[in-house]
Amino acid sequence: MRISLGLCLLFLLSLCLNGCSGAEDEEKSPDGDAAEQDFDSAESDGDTDSDCDEAADETENEAEADIEYHQDMNLEAERPQLHYTPESGWMNDPNGLVYYKGEYHLFHQYAPEGFFKSAMHWGHAVSTDLLHWEYLPIALFPDDEMGNVYSGSAVVDWNNSSGLCETDANGGQSCLVALFTHSGGSDGRQKQSLAYSNDRGRTWNMYAGNPVLEANPAIKDFRDPKVFYHDGTSSWIMLLSSGRSLLFYSSQNLMDWQYKSDFRMEPFVNFNHIWECPDIFQLPVENENGLKKWVLKVDVFDGGPYGGGSHGQYFVGDFDGNSFNSESLRSVFQWLNYGRDFYAAQSWSDIPAEDGRRIWIAWMNNWSYAIQIGVENWQGSMSLPRELSLRRTGAESGEEYRIIERPIAEFEQMRTATIKDESDVEIKNDSDISIKSINAPYEIECEIEDADHGELCFEIFNGSDSSASLCIDFEKNSVSVERNSSAAAELNPGFPGVHATPEGLQWKNPLKLRIFIDRNSLEAFIDDSQYVITELLATHSGASELLITASEADNVTLPSLAVYELRSIWAHAD
Repeated sequence: MRISLGLCLLFLLSLCLNGCSGAEDEEKSPDGDAAEQDFDSAESDGDTDSDCDEAADETENEAEADIEYHQDMNLEAERPQLHYTPESGWMNDPNGLVYYKGEYHLFHQYAPEGFFKSAMHWGHAVSTDLLHWEYLPIALFPDDEMGNVYSGSAVVDWNNSSGLCETDANGGQSCLVALFTHSGGSDGRQKQSLAYSNDRGRTWNMYAGNPVLEANPAIKDFRDPKVFYHDGTSSWIMLLSSGRSLLFYSSQNLMDWQYKSDFRMEPFVNFNHIWECPDIFQLPVENENGLKKWVLKVDVFDGGPYGGGSHGQYFVGDFDGNSFNSESLRSVFQWLNYGRDFYAAQSWSDIPAEDGRRIWIAWMNNWSYAIQIGVENWQGSMSLPRELSLRRTGAESGEEYRIIERPIAEFEQMRTATIKDESDVEIKNDSDISIKSINAPYEIECEIEDADHGELCFEIFNGSDSSASLCIDFEKNSVSVERNSSAAAELNPGFPGVHATPEGLQWKNPLKLRIFIDRNSLEAFIDDSQYVITELLATHSGASELLITASEADNVTLPSLAVYELRSIWAHAD
C-alpha cells in the first residue's frame, strides 16, 4: 500500500509536534510506539469489548480455511516465503513472545485495516517449530476508556501467583498472562495493563483492576513492559522504558508493582534519543565453562548509525533482581545490526530448560519508510528467528562481549535442493560465478579466504530492476549492502543507499558467511554470526541470477561454497 506524500508529511509533523514540546527533556519526543500512539484519537474500528468475545465466535472450519489460505500465500507474488507476515492489515513490533504447552506464541502490533485506518490491537499466531505459523483471532482489542493496545510481553504464571488461573483437567493451575501498555483513552496517558488466558491463548480477558501500574502525571513516555520471573529474588520483574531511562519494578502477583531502580545513559554520554522496546535476559558466553552474563537491549526510533533511522543497542553486565550494572562502557554504543531493518527485537519466555535456547525475532522494517512500503492488503514482516549467545571479543574499545545471533537450526529443514556444493573455489576478475534462474527463497553458505585487497560481491536479483549487492571489502575489513536499484527508488526516497559496517572488523580466516535471500530481503550472518546485516530489498518474485564476483583482487578463494533452494514456510513438507 502506497501512502501519499502529503499524508506522510502530516505523520512526520505529528511526530515533531509531539516530540518537540511538553514536558522536560526526559519526557519529550515519541519514538516507534509513540508514533503509533499519535493516532490514539483517530478513527477506531469499533472493537472495544474488553473480554474479546469476538475471538470466541471463530468456527471449527478455521483450521481448514487456514490451510487453504497458506496455499494461496505460497502463490502470492509479493509475499515473503521465509518470513512471517500478517494475513492482512498492518503489523509492526513483536509482542508477548511466550512458549506454552508445545506452542510458540507470536503476538504483534496489529491494525487490521491498515496503519491509518484502525486502532492498534495484538495480532496472534502460533507455531510448533518457529517456521510454520497458524493465524489465530485477534488477541487484544482497544478500548474507549483505556485506549489502544501497544507493546508488552507475556509469561506463563506457572504457580497461579496472580490468582487468575483456573484448575485444568490434571489439577494444575497455570495460565498465560500478558502485561502491555494501554495508551490514550479517557486520560490520554500511557499505563500498564494486564490480560490473561486460560485456554492456551485462544481467548483473553482484561483484568478488572486495570491499569496495574501508572506513572507520575508529569511522565509522558511510560511503556513497553518486559516481564520475567527472577529466581534469585523469587519475584516477577518488569522493565519499562521511560524517555531516556529504563525503570525496574518487582511484584509477587503480577498486579502490585514496586519501583526498584532505573538505568540511564546520563551523565556518562550525551544521549538525545528516546529508548523503547526493552528486553533483558541471561546468555551463555561461548567457550567459557558455563559463564553467563545479563544482556539489556533497547531500541531507538531514530538516530541509528548504519543508514539512519531505527536501530537497537545493548549493554552487557549483571542483574541482581533490583538493578542492572553495565560492564559495557556507556560511552560506547553497541549496536545490534549493521543493516537498516531489524527493530524492536523481543525474546521468547518460558522455553523449556531442556531446550536451553534464548530465541528472538524482530520487526524487519525501519520507521524512516515503513508506512510507505507494502502491498495492497498487508504490510510488515518479521525477521528470521535467531538463537542468541555471547562471545568474548575484546577487539573493540568498550566491547568485551558481543551478541551472537545464529539462524535457528530448524531452518536446515527448509532445504529442498542443493543448487551448488563445491570446495576450493577460485574467483578471479575474469571468471565470475553465475547461478541463473534461481528463485527466492534460497540460502548461501560459504567460507572465504581473506585477501590483501579488493572486494568479493554477491549480486542478488542480478539483471532485474530489484538488483542489490552484498560486498566484502578485504582492505577495509568491512561489509556493505547496496540497494540502489530502480525498484528500490520507487519505494521511498530514503530507501536506496549503501549501508556499510564500520571498518576494521575483526574476523577469523577463513571468514564464515551465511546469507538468506527472500523475495524482499537479505539477512547476512558474518564471521560465524558475530556481525549481522538485515535489509529489506525491493521485491522480486521471479527467477533471477545470483552472481559472485571479485573486483580489484588477483583471486579470491572459497574453501567451501553451497547454495540451497529453500521451501516456503507457507507450504508444508507433506
